[in-house]
Amino acid sequence: MLAYGLGPEPSPHQRHYKQHKGIRPAPPNLLKAYALFIVRPNFIWACDFTYLWVPRLGRWYYLATVIELYDRSIVGWSIGIHHDTELVLSALYDALAGQDQPEILHFDRGSEYLSEGHLNLLDSLGIKPSASAKASPWQNGRQERFYGSLKTELGSLRDIASEGELFELIAVTMKYYNTKRIHGVLKTNPQQYRQNYYKTKFIGNIMLTEVVDKVLQISGT
Repeated sequence: MLAYGLGPEPSPHQRHYKQHKGIRPAPPNLLKAYALFIVRPNFIWACDFTYLWVPRLGRWYYLATVIELYDRSIVGWSIGIHHDTELVLSALYDALAGQDQPEILHFDRGSEYLSEGHLNLLDSLGIKPSASAKASPWQNGRQERFYGSLKTELGSLRDIASEGELFELIAVTMKYYNTKRIHGVLKTNPQQYRQNYYKTKFIGNIMLTEVVDKVLQISGT
C-alpha cells in the first residue's frame, strides 16, 4: 500500500486532539515490567478515553474509563463534551470512590494524563504513574479492546435524543459488561472473577490458620 500510495479514506468524524499546556515528561512504562504479576485486584489500573458521535445532538461526547487489569472490570468512568484533565480526573475519582487505590496507574501519553493536575494527584496518593511509549496504543491494549467491545454493544447512537438517554445507555452497558458479559479469558464475568479471588483467599487464610494452630498445639507454645 505504501509503494502504490494507497491508504484508507479519512473518516468524516476523525478527531484531531490538540496538546494542552502544563504537561510533564512521560513516566516509564511499568506495565511491561509488572504485567506478569497482576495476580490480585487493585494492583494495576489502566485508563484512557474515547469519543462518541451522537448525530441527533450534533456533537461529540468523550468517555473516560478506568479499567482494573486483574479482572477487566470498569471501576470508574466519566463522560463530557471536552477531553481535558477534568474528564480523566472525574473518571479516576469515580474509581477511587468505590475501590482501594492501585499501586500503579497506566495510561498513554495524552496531554490530559501528563497534565500537572493528573500527575500531582497521583503523587499525592502515592500511586506510581506508568505510560505507554509514543504511538503505541497496543501497550494499553485492554483499554483499547474494551472500547471496541463497548462501541459494538452500544450499537448505533442515531436514535439518542438527549444526554440523559446517552448516559443511561452507557451506564446500563457498563453494568452488563461488569456483571453479566462473559469474558473469553476469564471464562466468567469480571464481577464473578473478583468474587472467586476473595473466596479463594478467604479459604486459603482459614486453612493457613488451622495449620498454624496445629503446629502450636504440637509444639506446646
